[in-house]
Amino acid sequence: MNLSNKIKVRLQLALLHSPLLFVFIIPWGISELVFLLLMLFLIGAGVELGYHRFFSHRAFKTSRWFQLVLALLGTLSLQRGPLWWAAKHREHHRFADKSRDPHSPDDGFFHSHLWWFYHENMCETEFYRVKDWTTFPELILLDRYSLVVPCLWVAVTALLSWGQFHSHWVYHLGMITMIYLLAVLIIMHVFFYHQ
Repeated sequence: MNLSNKIKVRLQLALLHSPLLFVFIIPWGISELVFLLLMLFLIGAGVELGYHRFFSHRAFKTSRWFQLVLALLGTLSLQRGPLWWAAKHREHHRFADKSRDPHSPDDGFFHSHLWWFYHENMCETEFYRVKDWTTFPELILLDRYSLVVPCLWVAVTALLSWGQFHSHWVYHLGMITMIYLLAVLIIMHVFFYHQ
């Protein structure tokens, strides 16, 4: 893993886990709960509708501006950029649950559902798997700098609501979002996956 990838992985882990420092300190209220549900819906749509159905499977067509909206929402999940995600998902379908699957169950439950994501050879986007998307420079840029959007979102949230900054940060960039998305993926693969 080169230095750039090590920095990206560490920043990703820091963004993902640091909200836990505040989860028991900041009071929860109705506005935080509403914000949590809204962000879970939007980020979930970014991953499931955007990264999965649109970028990986091309299940529907949309305008270029909404394509960018889906990509931006997906990056808030801290699951890297849209092209990286689509490339890995296409690889997963090509080698589903075999040894060449990036998150093969042969490597154990935790590796197949989380640890694979942080493995040193998983950081680079395999653009040859997503040639159909490489004609969009904004997607390549967003893929290359996928951590910029979550960092900017944290900054904007801080500026707009400093008093409640940490509580909002906990809900939409913290473990709750990742656990929610992982639960959806695990449930879909365990109960609804058919070869």
